[in-house]
Amino acid sequence: MQLNSLNNKTAQRVPKADQPKTVVMRLQAITPSADGPTFFHGFHAGSDEPVSVRLMDVDEALAVVGSKFAADRDAARAKLVDLFGGKGEKRRPRPSEFANPEHKVHCEPQGLMVFTRCLKNEDGSYRAYWPETLAASAGVACDRVHANIVLDRRWNETAKRVQETVAADIVMPESAVVLNAENVKPTLLGAMSPSVVINGEPVGRRPFVFLRLISKEDGSMPLAPARVHAAYVPTTKKDHDTGLEITRHDAAPAEQSLAKILTPADKDERITQDALVARAMIFALGDKPGYPDFSDADERVVGDLKQIVDAVRSGDYVVEAIPGERIAAGPATRASLLKQGFTGDDPKAAYKANHPVHMFWSPRDEKGYIKERRFLPTYLTTEIGKDGLRFFTKNVLEDYNPGKVTIKTLATVNDFKTGAGAAKERVADAELTEADGTGFDPSSIDEAAERTADGKLAQAAAALDIDEPGM
Repeated sequence: MQLNSLNNKTAQRVPKADQPKTVVMRLQAITPSADGPTFFHGFHAGSDEPVSVRLMDVDEALAVVGSKFAADRDAARAKLVDLFGGKGEKRRPRPSEFANPEHKVHCEPQGLMVFTRCLKNEDGSYRAYWPETLAASAGVACDRVHANIVLDRRWNETAKRVQETVAADIVMPESAVVLNAENVKPTLLGAMSPSVVINGEPVGRRPFVFLRLISKEDGSMPLAPARVHAAYVPTTKKDHDTGLEITRHDAAPAEQSLAKILTPADKDERITQDALVARAMIFALGDKPGYPDFSDADERVVGDLKQIVDAVRSGDYVVEAIPGERIAAGPATRASLLKQGFTGDDPKAAYKANHPVHMFWSPRDEKGYIKERRFLPTYLTTEIGKDGLRFFTKNVLEDYNPGKVTIKTLATVNDFKTGAGAAKERVADAELTEADGTGFDPSSIDEAAERTADGKLAQAAAALDIDEPGM
């Protein structure tokens, strides 16, 4: 099937080498030793399995990072000696400081710690290049998710203001479903639900869903996955701290969101290509003959949209739904990421290409436009704000050098291996990485920005700018 009017070019690939891992731990105890290294003990946040970690000594760390300083290993070792044993502000925290309630890196039992560039020891424990406290005390959730960190700044001509978006778009490949006539409606209604129950309490969501068109014959995808969002409706609530009424846009009931996808847009309403593609896929799974109403579509793509209907209806192609959710950054995280990711306050100011968000999650071209959005295995810490929405406070890549996993190459519980060629291509895509990338460095976190805003505030979550198409 040739969908020339709807298609985009694929990205160039670079093979990936084995890399050290990141370990996120729910801390239980720190055990010093008189004749050996101090160990951190706890449970792995991604698996709940017991895990023990110690810090690398200088020579072990040199073996990990020394390849970047091959021209002068003596200088590299001297730098590590100063970084690990020195007295500067950017030195590596010592294990005793994490156990000291008076120290800024203190972590209580049940708090969260992250250890980067970890290698496994013979006894099953790990040795880590760098430690950091993610959450000093209990009560902060940490999940391993496939996330795309959205960091964007643009001028909104209509509102005459700078629009800033800092959020985590997370997807759940373990919940992906191959749609059919019986499950299409309940699956999409569940994916578009405006709330979810966490610890017995309803928590608001900003849901979306990706729909992938997949060949039954070889597992290939002739078209980029379509992303459709929930509909949003204005709600007015009273701010009890100020006594003022605040209007925000919350996700509509799931039935309303589904109806919006299937109904042609009004003449003054913008319609996205993804919404049109989703309409074609969903209609094809129903029992109505013919084609859906494409009166709001550009006539140049109507032929391709009808091809999608025919392909799904014939059974040659299947539709897979991958649910997702956007989670806003908390105020401190938002301020820190914006400060690190862009130069100055000018919306047209250059982005910082070496910032992890731009390098790994959303790499940009030489003009600053995002080339692709990658959904990478990420540890995300979240809290629930007063507004009833989750916000994230920390984000850490699981791998030091991650692969180029996009929604098109993301592996799900539905393993389409009918065609060996397509399966190999998707495995290869999942094993891609930047050839010259640098990894997450906890020492680069802007502590000043972290201190200027209270990370437990939730108002930024309600103020999240929603920019549906392409975000």
